[in-house]
Amino acid sequence: MQTIESQMSELRLTGMKKSWQAVLNTRRQHELSLLEGLELLLDAELLERGNRRTGRLLKNAAFRYQATIEQIRYDASRGLDKSLIGTLSTGNYIGEGSSVIITGATGCGKSYLASALGHQACNQGVQSSLLQRTKTDDENANGQNRWVDL
Repeated sequence: MQTIESQMSELRLTGMKKSWQAVLNTRRQHELSLLEGLELLLDAELLERGNRRTGRLLKNAAFRYQATIEQIRYDASRGLDKSLIGTLSTGNYIGEGSSVIITGATGCGKSYLASALGHQACNQGVQSSLLQRTKTDDENANGQNRWVDL
């Protein structure tokens, strides 16, 4: 049995190794057929890799807030459209190659909302980042506000 665990470690199959150890500890290895055991180990490895990927995406994104879609408050004073946020949380805009631009007054929760949408994207396996721009970033030499492509 030690050979199996060392081979799993060498192959970096941490999810499989943890699941294998749990099966051994509960002494279920004799209850499972080969197919059931293999399916259990593969499911555990897929879950482990998915969790590691999500963690890596969230770490690299370095969001300002640890926000989720479920934590967003839809108070009337905030003026948030719950159905629009629900639509954005599906991530369909990402597949279409669209971006989300959030505007509003200082302190209204733009960064929090962007962090929540970014977390949702990372949970869906999509690399995400938050780009912030100030009003002065958009001003050209004439003092006019406009987007400038570089």
